[in-house]
Amino acid sequence: MRPKAARYVAGAAIALSLTGCKDAGRDTAEAVAPTPSDGVRASAAQKVLAEMADRASRVTSVRGAMSTTSGAPGEQNETRGSFVYRLKPTAAMRFYVPAARIGGRNTGGFTEIVVGGRLYMYMPDSAAETDKPWASVRLSEVSRSTGPGVLALSQGDPAHDVRMFTASTDVRQVGRETVGGVRTAHYRGTFGLAAGVAKLGGEQRAEERKALAQVGADTLVFDVWVDGRRLPRKVVWATPPGAEPRMTLTTSYTAFNMPVRVTAPPKSQVEEDPALFGAGNDAPG
Repeated sequence: MRPKAARYVAGAAIALSLTGCKDAGRDTAEAVAPTPSDGVRASAAQKVLAEMADRASRVTSVRGAMSTTSGAPGEQNETRGSFVYRLKPTAAMRFYVPAARIGGRNTGGFTEIVVGGRLYMYMPDSAAETDKPWASVRLSEVSRSTGPGVLALSQGDPAHDVRMFTASTDVRQVGRETVGGVRTAHYRGTFGLAAGVAKLGGEQRAEERKALAQVGADTLVFDVWVDGRRLPRKVVWATPPGAEPRMTLTTSYTAFNMPVRVTAPPKSQVEEDPALFGAGNDAPG
């Protein structure tokens, strides 16, 4: 693979691990309400999660920030960026990461645009090498090329994580805190991956099951901060202590249901080459 292609593959993998935007949020979950076994009634905290999942599924757009840390010490992937995401009527996202660490090495970050069923990626380190600084590929091609190595958690969709959290049987309120100037209730718990994935809709369930097979843990730990409208203001999930590789993802939401306009880069600046993302025959090596 060409050096330029390798950098795009790495950037696309991290970007998709955060956004998972292929069809994110549009697959209806078949079961959201908590379903404790042995006749045990749902706790107050479980009821809050169920209501939050329902409210979040009605959100049409969000604005916020994401961060992720994954991998072994010395070889970690680390990103921090901001995003705006339209979930309805059609999915579109703009995601900006000013800097990142890929495999323990600093990079120049990237800008990602998802619109019209395509992913567009701009990486400053590679842009100087061409007069077409944007690379583009269909989302379906990127998903197939990265396969189970990409943790496609639909992190921009506020309903996605919360649906999986409703599988928790030990969630509890641990405090009240202010997040981004908004008063919230803080809940914490764990959930089994198999049970959490079962809470998702059909296509999301299949994608998530494949992606989470690489997590290295059967259970995840989560924290969620819920505002007075029963919407998530901050979501953190992580592998439990001792799991390898260690992974933590954080999403903060600062606005809901606002107008969002995302446009593709000019065609004259776009190189439509699936091989740049490893989706063609230009295999790594």
